Amino acid sequence: MTVNVVEPNNPNFDNSYPAILFNDGTYQEFRDYIEFPKSLKTRFDVIIDDGRARVPVALSVLRNNLLKKNGVLIIHDWERQHYKVLLDQGYDEVASDEESWRHLAILKPTNH
Repeated sequence: MTVNVVEPNNPNFDNSYPAILFNDGTYQEFRDYIEFPKSLKTRFDVIIDDGRARVPVALSVLRNNLLKKNGVLIIHDWERQHYKVLLDQGYDEVASDEESWRHLAILKPTNH
């Protein structure tokens, strides 16, 4: 296993609680982190989106064609309404866990 640490482009990003509940980062603040998987030059069966800038990460997955055919994106904290924009920007919801207080969703690209 390889672990890669990619520092934010904005070193002053507010990672404190509860601020992080309402703003997990923008593309500009986390550009290198968001685009890093493209540098691996591979496609994935599953990508887990449970870090910073989740919407920009999910959009980068589509833009950079990072999922294999029938691959899925798992996104944590799906209860956060601002993540639902992904359903209008290239993803379909396959399944979700909405029983726990922090939801999980499995999304697939609309065109797969």
